[in-house]
Amino acid sequence: MPYLTLKFGGAAEKTFLLKKKCTTIGRGDAVDIFVDDPNMSRLHAEFILLKDNQTALVDLGSSNGTCVNNMPINRQFLMDGDEIQMGETFLIYSEGEPVSSDMPVLSEQITKEKRAKIGAIPLGHPTQIIPSGDVQNQMDSLKEAYLHLRSIYKILSDMNRALDFEDLHRKVGAAMLMSLGADRIAFFSFDSALNDFTMQAAYVLPSLDSKEIARQYPISQEVLDSIRDDKESYLFTIDDKPAALAAPIMLDKELFGMIYADSPASRRPFTKTDLDFVSTAALQMAPIVERLRQQRRLKEKTTQLERVINDNLVIVCRNPKMLEIMDVLNRMAEADSNVLIRGESGTGKELIARAIHAYSRRRDNPLICLNCASLPETLIESELFGYERGAFTGAVSRKPGKFELADGGTLFLDEIGDISPAAQAKILRALQEGEIQRIGGTTTLKVDVRIIAATNKDLSREIQNGTFREDLYYRLKVVEIDIPPLRERPEDIPILAEYFLKSLRAKTASRASRFSKEVLGLFLKYPWHGNVRELHNVVERALVFARGEEILPEHLPAELRIGTVKMSDDAKAEESPLTLSEMERRHIVKTLDYANGNKLKAAELLGISRSTLYDKMRQYNLNL
Repeated sequence: MPYLTLKFGGAAEKTFLLKKKCTTIGRGDAVDIFVDDPNMSRLHAEFILLKDNQTALVDLGSSNGTCVNNMPINRQFLMDGDEIQMGETFLIYSEGEPVSSDMPVLSEQITKEKRAKIGAIPLGHPTQIIPSGDVQNQMDSLKEAYLHLRSIYKILSDMNRALDFEDLHRKVGAAMLMSLGADRIAFFSFDSALNDFTMQAAYVLPSLDSKEIARQYPISQEVLDSIRDDKESYLFTIDDKPAALAAPIMLDKELFGMIYADSPASRRPFTKTDLDFVSTAALQMAPIVERLRQQRRLKEKTTQLERVINDNLVIVCRNPKMLEIMDVLNRMAEADSNVLIRGESGTGKELIARAIHAYSRRRDNPLICLNCASLPETLIESELFGYERGAFTGAVSRKPGKFELADGGTLFLDEIGDISPAAQAKILRALQEGEIQRIGGTTTLKVDVRIIAATNKDLSREIQNGTFREDLYYRLKVVEIDIPPLRERPEDIPILAEYFLKSLRAKTASRASRFSKEVLGLFLKYPWHGNVRELHNVVERALVFARGEEILPEHLPAELRIGTVKMSDDAKAEESPLTLSEMERRHIVKTLDYANGNKLKAAELLGISRSTLYDKMRQYNLNL
């Protein structure tokens, strides 16, 4: 809370809190602070509380003027410890909590009797009157430069604390209005693609109407063009008086924007010192603007990444079993139990695992994924637990394992049914004790990891066969989720296809925006052995081949098109003899249809090897 201390003979006598937005001082009856000083005007000056805890002192046209730290001022930002002189009265401006507890709070209720106790300060030296002539001009210039220097210091201090562009413009704008005595301050950003400026913010004196100023006195395009083309600061004249100025905001020759100031209402002329002041402020603003631009780009990129992550976590379903799974995910949000996910390949086990992590309390920590089936048995342990330098041939440096990388987060082990018994034992120890050891190391490392495991195998049968540890199985299946195959979720097929169409369309040049009824019918008849992953690939392929706005059966792979030829076309074809190759092609198609697309079964029925079947399918263009 800012306050004033009125001094008598060098000793602090009275302290006044500046609680009002506008506090007046003088020797008249209508002021907030009455001082019985004949050298003060009746309404001498006012203290204005601005935003961001700033205080401005404005001389109200007093007869003998107002000084701050022995420098005459018209308007000035105050800083802690500033000494203010009005007539023969001295006040100290302070910020924080006053030491004295005897503080009158300024209000209109202060009586004249109380005010009368505040007398003028007897001075040994009267207020200095600056002589006229060259010396006065020099003193005026020195005064102006000094006040601008104080303002620059204030502006720099505020700039470095700016949180965003709005905060920056507000703080700098308020300081410049007060320091320049301008009617309006405006900030522009420069768009290099458009090669033009865009106004970002404008501020006017409290006594003026910003909308009226903007309507009556629009900023000239000539000003904007001059700054854009020349990239230099300019004083602009109105009626032969320098009543506007502008300075570019630049860093390393790159134009970021512009600061503009004018006085269209008061017609106050600006000086070269004013221009230097604004140019200096613009120069100091440039790195701050660049920092805020980088922060904004980083925030936008983060938002885009979050949007991508959220899009990748979309689980589209209508099937009752899948809706039950979604309910389980919601109820597991705050739980920290291990999870075992079972389902065929392509059903979306990893997507479910990512959703579990995203909804959990560990979401701000890593999710580390490892496909156990993709690694040979000799490498699985080093990937899981890491190794020390020299632990084996090729271990040239220490490498942390997945458990270390997932510390505090989640470790997703896909196809866990394929790992060796030795690796199973180490995983069990990590789950029981929360400890691991790198290969070749002797140090025990504490880890806090949640395990989500997935498999397409029947682990209970693997336990009976002796290939999977029963104790590890029960450690993993604290919560068990069974994902049904897509062929058992027919109500999900159309909405999944529509979702994939919408999301993939943005990545291709295809105009296709819908499926034909025949295509949707084929989707419902097809067994989808590759599950959701296969449906995704089919839709992506169809978008590549489609040329119109509708995806048709001919845009689908051959295994989906089996049986789509109309009977009338078959009848017409039978009117003339078929070639041997056409008969063979049709027989392969019918056999694949009979085998529900299972190529191994179709090859057995045809009496040929699977590789020969693939050759025939390529020959007859049936593998599209």
